[in-house]
Amino acid sequence: MTPDDALARLQARWTMENRVFRVRDGTDDADRVHGRMIGHGLSSIRNGAITRLRQLDYRYIPDAHRAMAAQPALAFALLGG
Repeated sequence: MTPDDALARLQARWTMENRVFRVRDGTDDADRVHGRMIGHGLSSIRNGAITRLRQLDYRYIPDAHRAMAAQPALAFALLGG
């Protein structure tokens, strides 16, 4: 592995960290989940929700949460596909 390859892998790792995990922890307060048995399932649901909101061109997830709260019919429609 060349130094450039190592740098590219490291940057890709932190891109994922900042794009999903940091958002989930900061916005959804995911680090405070006490139930270790539900943690993985809840994380998967939150990751899916973040991905779906980004597909709708929301760049800032708290804005997306507010938009969905103001339009519950849209939020439920997104759950259905």
